[in-house]
Amino acid sequence: MILHLCKGLPGSGKTMLLRNLTKQVGNSRYLALDHAKDNNQYINEFKLMFKRIFFEHAMLDALFLDEEALKETILIAKKYQTIKKVFIYEFKLNREQCLINDKYRFNKNERTKTAEATIKNYPYEMINVPSFKQWGKEQKISIQIERKKVYNMDEIIQLVRKADLTINSDGYITSESWSLGGTTGSYTGQLYNISPDPQPITFELFDRFINEVAPNITFMQYKLLQPLIKTKTFSERDYYGGYAEYAYFYFDPQEVVKELREMKLF
Repeated sequence: MILHLCKGLPGSGKTMLLRNLTKQVGNSRYLALDHAKDNNQYINEFKLMFKRIFFEHAMLDALFLDEEALKETILIAKKYQTIKKVFIYEFKLNREQCLINDKYRFNKNERTKTAEATIKNYPYEMINVPSFKQWGKEQKISIQIERKKVYNMDEIIQLVRKADLTINSDGYITSESWSLGGTTGSYTGQLYNISPDPQPITFELFDRFINEVAPNITFMQYKLLQPLIKTKTFSERDYYGGYAEYAYFYFDPQEVVKELREMKLF
């Protein structure tokens, strides 16, 4: 098994990086342990995971802030799996940007609490690479360490503004809604059908954002981005018993930029 771990303060971009790697690397599995409330719960769930996992690549998402936590995790995995290699993606220290990113995901309801105290106060230190690799040799495990910059959410906001777009409170860019049909009521209690609107063929705001961020994109590359456009529905009822359902397109500009980076277009 090849183990992939991230080290960095909350808000660095660890989850985004590991989820993206899971999509790119074959025979892999994303494992989330970021929800563990204490070290005992973390270790117990971790042991259970590695007793039953049968994938070549394991992307383990947890809050690793120092070398000892990484070593402990590698040793636990080694008890249950043959670990061929460990990739460690270490984010550089950037407390200010981590605070911005942490607030952004809190506002999107991705987290119920912020990690402000940890980001501001944890005595974060970078890995001593030669020493850590020597420890890996002693464990008969190949260790590769890559340094990463903290993801810049400010950059996304600037790109959105340049394209003359706005992000809603959930962090998405949305289209106008269209009717999926329904009924309209009256004081007599009789209901009348409402005809649905035709679904829009294109999402103009998505195209505008792509043109701003990646003007040289090809048609085939553009098609690969289409799954990032999502559709959401909602309904309304009125006093007279009328009912109507609507839909709209939306996309996360953060996800789009991430994919464009992977395609070497940004």
